[in-house]
Amino acid sequence: MYLCSNTVYGLIVSPQHLRYVWRVMKWSLSVQTAYFIPALHDYFSERIGSATRERDTLNSAISAPPSPSLTAQTAEGEDEPPTLSNEDEWCLEYLSIFHVPALKEAFDDDTNGLVNVREVNQFARSKSMPESWSILKRLAYAAAGAHFRNQDASFVLN
Repeated sequence: MYLCSNTVYGLIVSPQHLRYVWRVMKWSLSVQTAYFIPALHDYFSERIGSATRERDTLNSAISAPPSPSLTAQTAEGEDEPPTLSNEDEWCLEYLSIFHVPALKEAFDDDTNGLVNVREVNQFARSKSMPESWSILKRLAYAAAGAHFRNQDASFVLN
């Protein structure tokens, strides 16, 4: 079965952020892990920065009369990234270069150096994390959790 690369992102069940990154980057069924993790970092850093700028703009606009740009409602289409809360900004530090090995392990379960759509869906549906967590919290747990699991293992072994 042949799938066009512009429809592959539709196979990613959730979350919308991963689907959006996959589509914007025009990846096919798989992507090298070395490209995937930095792309996530760049995307979330940009989105958190946008959310912070919007919050600052709204705070300064509270005392000013409403402007058309602030009151206009825009429909969230496929060309726009999903909204993101800036309360998860602390999670960005876990998408750093220091946590790449743990994040690679979290997505690339067959260790072939590629992340595919199935692996992204498997990560998103993982039962090892609460369903209520945002994708950024899940990524932070995947990055830091491996460190704590390794510490627990070394404690048990010693």
